[in-house]
Amino acid sequence: MCNDRKRQGITETTLSWYKKNAPLYAEETKNSLVYDALGEFLSRVEEKGRILDLGCGSGRDSFFFLQRGFSVDSLDGSEDMKREADRLFGINVRLSDFLSLDEYEEYDGVWAQASILHLEEENLRKALFLISRSLKNGGVFYSSFRKGEEDGYEGGRWYTNMTEPRFSSLLPPNLQIEKSWEGKDVRPGVNKTWLSIISRKDG
Repeated sequence: MCNDRKRQGITETTLSWYKKNAPLYAEETKNSLVYDALGEFLSRVEEKGRILDLGCGSGRDSFFFLQRGFSVDSLDGSEDMKREADRLFGINVRLSDFLSLDEYEEYDGVWAQASILHLEEENLRKALFLISRSLKNGGVFYSSFRKGEEDGYEGGRWYTNMTEPRFSSLLPPNLQIEKSWEGKDVRPGVNKTWLSIISRKDG
């Protein structure tokens, strides 16, 4: 268990990393679309439905959804990343933490690309409950994590790594894994294996 102070469910050290590195990080990731995951997700979301981009970062994926006619709520816990999303893509981001999500059956899909992995297990479990509550019945949830079994800091950010059995044990009963797969990082020169998981709400 990490003893770093937490704000918004995320450690202060991780939030400080984004504060210091937001412009560079946004520039480096603004074109890093994960097309296989986007395709799998959108093929399951109701056409022109409402999507929550949870931890939207640079706004890249929110912009992708908007271009395809979806209604999008973009949320991020970093004021500096909110600023970058507006600068790069004109995205109006709601500044809020993952543990303050209070919508009830509002979304056809929730997209959490490399975002909730910064929550420690206890807070991740809470966030997954709030995500399930925010989804409509039959709604789709996509999340991605670095594949692995050990958690900790890397390069100034906390990572909760994941396997499918571990993720399944954290999900509330009304979210069921529909598909999972592994893939390499799309960023040039980054040698990481990612686990992508699509879950669906049933009841």
